[in-house]
Amino acid sequence: MRKTLTLLFCAISFCTYSQEKEETPDFEYLQFKRSKFNLIDENGYQIKRKLKRDEMNELLAGYPTALNHYNKFRTFRTLKIASRGLFVATEITGLIVMSGKGDNAINSGTGIVVGGLIFMLGVQLPISIVAGSQGSQAADTYNHHIKKEQDRYSLNFGAAPHGIGLTFNF
Repeated sequence: MRKTLTLLFCAISFCTYSQEKEETPDFEYLQFKRSKFNLIDENGYQIKRKLKRDEMNELLAGYPTALNHYNKFRTFRTLKIASRGLFVATEITGLIVMSGKGDNAINSGTGIVVGGLIFMLGVQLPISIVAGSQGSQAADTYNHHIKKEQDRYSLNFGAAPHGIGLTFNF
């Protein structure tokens, strides 16, 4: 009885394990979302989240246009972070000056705060828009090239109307 149960358990385990199919995705595309790059399979499931700089450089190495857009994205993202820091520093300086005594202090502080807001709208906002645009273009360019390479040809084996068939698409 014990041998029978052991053999039955082994057979069930073997069948269950053999049913598991670890599929490697046929097509991985790049998703740009909230200033992060993610790898997505053809079904929309995330394969890898928040790709690092080295991983992105390795992934885009064969696609110079996509790599160029990615490098521009990184440059503009750095400028965006620096301009955000400058904006915060300007606002804090304006508030400190406004806390001083006298009408000159309030007027000067108000001018600095308003100048910081104008800086944010005139410099930081366009830099943020361009950074997002470059990141999106990098992902779109990569996806276009990958899809083009994948659609070039395919070899399939499976059920056909009159039996089993082998199809070659080019």
